[in-house]
Amino acid sequence: MQLLSKSTGVDEADVDLEQLVDAIANVIRQKSRDVHLLTTQGNCSNRAECNGDLGTDSAGANQFVAELGKEDYYRDGKQLWVYQPPINKDLSRRLQEPRDAYQLSRLRDSERCLNTVRDAPELEIRRLNLEARNRKEMPSIKREVLKNASSCISGEPLGQDAEVHHEGRVADRPDLSVEPSNMRAVNSGIHRLIHAEQAHTPQALDALGKREGWPQTKREPEPEPEPEPEHEASLPPKYRGPKTGNT
Repeated sequence: MQLLSKSTGVDEADVDLEQLVDAIANVIRQKSRDVHLLTTQGNCSNRAECNGDLGTDSAGANQFVAELGKEDYYRDGKQLWVYQPPINKDLSRRLQEPRDAYQLSRLRDSERCLNTVRDAPELEIRRLNLEARNRKEMPSIKREVLKNASSCISGEPLGQDAEVHHEGRVADRPDLSVEPSNMRAVNSGIHRLIHAEQAHTPQALDALGKREGWPQTKREPEPEPEPEPEHEASLPPKYRGPKTGNT
């Protein structure tokens, strides 16, 4: 109990279970500051050197990072950060594999620690504040999208009943709820058709537009971007797979 008192600040003479749980959670969050990054959007990310989080060695962590999609990590200077959802997903996979009791216990501890950081009160507050701000700003951004639109994606002129369609639904992508690039000006009848056909992604909307013969499903052509390097080549060398062929 002396160790408990020193590490959590809970008086060992009068231990309350709820107080103890909160104190331990706070210790975990504080200890995690050097390996986790909490963003203003309420996201949590981990250093790419995440072997401790995954209950594996550095080789296993490097392989995990090498297999990530571009949307799963980002750079902050020289440091590579991995968003927490793919780590949780890989932890769940590892927990369901045939492993010994020690490994399973270590993985469960990692999962609990990650979830404790994810559920930090300060992150919950950031998410709630961001949702409230987005909800408040959305009407004015929609008006701006309608004002700047020349026609409906069906090719028809915009009517008095014109609305704004989110290519990625607010329910599915709240992080894009006020992004003009995620909004399209549509007439109400077209809007109903889009939802009736469940064209809830840019790809599905494009397919629906081709089927219906709409000329403006895709956005105005943009200048050709500079060719991007191969995904693996964009990672630091230690996260790349082994070379093949003659060198």
